[in-house]
Parts: sequence; structure tokens; C-alpha cells
Amino acid sequence: MTTDTQPLKKARKPAAAKVAKTPAEETFKADRHPLDCWPDILELAQNGTADLAKEWSFRLRWFGLFWEGPRSDTFMLRIKIHGGQLSSSQLSGICDLTERHGLPFLDITTRQGIQIRGIPIANVPPLFEGLEALGLTSMGAGADNIRNLTACPQSGIAPDELADVSGLVGELTTLFIGNREFSNLPRKFNISVAGCGTNCTHPELHDIAIQAAEDAHGNIGYTLRVGGQPSTSHFVSRDLAVWLSEGEVPEVCAAIAAVFREHGDRSSRKKARMGHLIDNWGMEKFRSAVEAELGRSLPQVVSDFAIKDQEKDPIGLHPQKQAALNFVGLSFPVGRVTLEQGRAMARLAVEYGSGELRTTNRQNILIINVDDSYTDALLSALDAAGLPYGGSTLRAGVTACSGNTYCKLATIETKQRVVNIVEHLEAEGLADHHLNIALSACPNTCANHSVSDIGLQGCKTKQDGKTVEAFNVFYGGATGDHMAFAEQTFKQVPGDRINDYLAYGVKVYKRRRHHSGESYAAFCKRHGSATLERMCEPQVSPKNPALRWLAERVLRLSGDRWTTYV
Repeated sequence: MTTDTQPLKKARKPAAAKVAKTPAEETFKADRHPLDCWPDILELAQNGTADLAKEWSFRLRWFGLFWEGPRSDTFMLRIKIHGGQLSSSQLSGICDLTERHGLPFLDITTRQGIQIRGIPIANVPPLFEGLEALGLTSMGAGADNIRNLTACPQSGIAPDELADVSGLVGELTTLFIGNREFSNLPRKFNISVAGCGTNCTHPELHDIAIQAAEDAHGNIGYTLRVGGQPSTSHFVSRDLAVWLSEGEVPEVCAAIAAVFREHGDRSSRKKARMGHLIDNWGMEKFRSAVEAELGRSLPQVVSDFAIKDQEKDPIGLHPQKQAALNFVGLSFPVGRVTLEQGRAMARLAVEYGSGELRTTNRQNILIINVDDSYTDALLSALDAAGLPYGGSTLRAGVTACSGNTYCKLATIETKQRVVNIVEHLEAEGLADHHLNIALSACPNTCANHSVSDIGLQGCKTKQDGKTVEAFNVFYGGATGDHMAFAEQTFKQVPGDRINDYLAYGVKVYKRRRHHSGESYAAFCKRHGSATLERMCEPQVSPKNPALRWLAERVLRLSGDRWTTYV
């Protein structure tokens, strides 16, 4: 009711309900299924791809083709190496195809694949013919597909493995590749398979993580974790609480992917991953949906199998579980391999091994099945070919994304930058620390910087009025039993200062850790990001040791607990 002194309020119109806008990518898929686009690729090969439309740039990713435009009217091809298992003939064949059709190097990916860059569209048809002749494919290596299946690079040869998962990787590959039922998912879908507990696949970060385990009676089965995601929305995979035989695994994985296909959020690309679905539903509802898709219930079994903390790739000479056989791990910081190196590895794998190699998710390569009698000769041959199988422990744990040389999302160059960082830390006498360093050139965490001891995310900042390359610095990430996402400690550190920041931080860790066995991640967790920022900010250090000691004591008395001179 109103009075004379109370003006009538204007009636408000009811707020219009917000209508979710369908992402363009869903429209592209509905208009034409990307698996039907091979004739269009042949037409593009004839007519060219200058100013390639967004819809075609998107659809071509189903064939593992990524347009490098507008800076270059060429493509990157991502080849799937299932479980990282590669023959010498395939590697040498990839080198030959690369020399004919792309730029003269290979990039090993963090999903154990191999990328070729600088491919003109006219070269795509003969390149695909060559891949097919090698028994290789790029189908489903990009976009809303089940991506390359990663697996323990020591499958079948690790002395401590519970199961050789090579056969299981093959079954899953056959099930999913080119299968239209799983080629239009709401978003990408990552699967890992591991037969050991050495954390070589990072199961916490996968949509499905398949892990061999042993029960109390000595029986070997498989547990599943679901919903992991390392990118901008962090999700740690959760135990589905099942115990499966090897024969049951493909069926259950197909059911999980089907639930995601039918119920994943297609209204938002940012919330389309399966981790968001599980986060919204909860595990009980998600598990029930999987059982409904299967048409049967799954016994509830909670596994107590513990994944070890993250480890380095096994670089150098190591024994296999087979008597008198060995493998050699070769270190390629940031995964860049020249064609000469690729051909040399392929040749040496035949001369001294069984002709088999393995790629790792830290962008390195193993030559396997080397007899005891050939190890010395192989190491000498590797030295002669300039193939690195030793070096500092830092080099085995360095990863980097493609960087802005080729990726249009990237803000900075990455490959050479990380090499420079490692060389600086080595020069500072810090090469003996078991640190993982990862550099992603944008927030998408392609190099998994969010779970590394030291994670770097490229950005830009202003310095003396000019825009320069810079880094957001994250400390304390880890996978395994002490899983943690790294916390941002420094923002927009200019590129010309990043080496000093990182070296100073490692020196502080070396000096202030509780004991020699305290990991970098544990050290960072104990202090927290606010203290780390104070502690690891580079200080101007008095050169005289006595003066450094005195300066720190004065700071302590003043109430500054953390400033450290190193």
C-alpha cells in the first residue's frame, strides 16, 4: 500500500532467463562430423589454406593436424605413439617423412607422441600415406577425442612391475581409434595405463587412470581413477573403487567415456572436461551412471595401492627384468630431436638392441633390450653420435610446450629458454638436485607446470616502458603419494631476471631444508607461498661469509625470520 508521501515505484520487468549460448565448436561438429572430412582435406591440399576458417582449423584436429597460421600457412602433425612404443623402422620412417614434408626436427610430447612441424597442406596426403605404411596414425590426436594413450615406458621390462600393460594398451587403442561412438566427446579425454607404482604416467591427472595393483592374496588386477585434469581448472582424479580383470578394463573404460559423452557439459568449453561432471554430480552418482551404461553393478573395492612420489626418467644404463638385458635412457631436454639424432637412435637400436624404443612423458627416449655384451659398445656409439645419456639430474626432469615460435596461444619462446635455465642452474652448482622444471607458454599447462617442483607460466610485463617476456613462477607441485598443485609465488618476473630468481630459490631450499631427503615439494608445502615469496626473493648478498652471517642475525633481531643471503 502507498501513501501520498510515498511515490509509486516503477514496476520492474522480470529478468529474462539467460539462454546458454552453444559453443561454436559444438555447431561445427553438428554441421559436419570431423571424421567425414578427409575428402575436404584432399580439396584443401589442392586449393590451399590461406585464411583457413575457424571451423576447418577445428575439424582438422581430428586428423592430428593443427594449423600454424596466421603466422605460417603450414600445419603441425601430432603422431600417436601408443604407450610410447616405437620401432626403429617407424622412427627412421618418421625422420624420412619429416625431411620430405616438414621442418628438420621432431618434438616428443608430454603424452609420448611425436610432432612434425612446418607441413604445407599440399604435403598432407603423401605424408598420411607414409604414416599408414609405417603402421602409425594421427587420428584423434587433437580436439574432442580420446587422445594418445600413455603408458609406463618400461612396460614389459621394468624389474618391479606388477603387469606388462602393452597388450592392454593395444586393446584400448583398437577400441577407441576411429570409433565414431567416441569421436564427438564434449572435450578431450586422456587415458593412462601403468603396470608399476613408480608414477611414470601421473595417474592423478587423467580422465581415466588404469593402474595394476596386487590384492592381499597376491592376485593382480586393475584399479581405476577418474576425472583428473591439470589445466586451468585443477582436478585430482578420484578412485572409482573397482577391482577389474584385464579383460574387463576396456568395457568399463568404454562405459565411462559413454557417460561423459552423454552427460558432459557441452554448453561451456571451460567446464566441459569430465572432472567438472564428477565435481557436479559426486562420485556416487557418477559410478551409478557407469553401472547403468554397463548394465551391471561393479563390486565396491577401495584400493590401498599407493603411487610413489614423482620420479625422474631413468636416464643412463639400467637393467631390465629379463636376465642379461638392459635399456639406456637418452635425455632430450624439452623433447627436441634433430633428424640426425633420430636416425642414429633408430640405427643403434637395431645394431645393439631389438630395434625397439620407448618415448616418455618427460620427452625423453629409451633404447631397450640391449644385451650385457653390447652395453659398452652402445655407450661408445652414443658418445660418437652425440646422443646424451648422462648429464645432470636436472636434464631428465625438464619439459616445455611448443612456445610462441609455432603456437598462436603461446606468449613466449620456451624451448631454448628452458635449456638456458638448466645451463644456468648447472653453472651455479645446483645440478645435483632432483627437481622437475616445466614451462608452459600460456595457462593451458601443456607442459604440466602445475604439478612440477618449479612451474613456469609464460606471460608479458612492462619493463622500462617496453613489453617484455615474463614468467609467473609456481613452486611446490608434485604427483604421487604427496600430490599437490604448485602455488604461484612470483608474478610477472621479467625474462632477464628469471635465471637469478630460480637459482636463488634453489639455493634457499638447499640451505634451509630440514634434511637432505626433504623434497622440494615438501619444503614448499611446509612454508607456504607467502613465506616462499619473502624467502626466495633474490637479495643482494654481502660477499664476506662473516658479514652474511651477521646480516642475517640482524634481520632476525629485527623480526625478519625469512630473508636469506645465499
